[in-house]
Amino acid sequence: MQKFRHKPTEIIVQRFYNNNGEVDKFLTENNETYCREYEWRFGKVKGSPLLQIREHCPEGGVYRNIEVEHGDYIGRDEYGNITTYLQDEIEEFYNEVKE
Repeated sequence: MQKFRHKPTEIIVQRFYNNNGEVDKFLTENNETYCREYEWRFGKVKGSPLLQIREHCPEGGVYRNIEVEHGDYIGRDEYGNITTYLQDEIEEFYNEVKE
């Protein structure tokens, strides 16, 4: 019999909260570093800021759309894939790492 323990996971995220310049820089660096082709725009839905990210998928010209609401987070994995994290998820499941 073997026992396994879940190792803590460290994630690097950028919060979308009145900081379009920082979010733009995060996504631009992600595209350049990982040779990705994400497109994004900042908009509003019902008066609330919204970040819309679009990724071109090679399968038949399909796009994957990611919507990030004001106050939520975006992160990336080791391949440059963008993931969203709700503010509640960050608060409940992660502790901030102070450097």
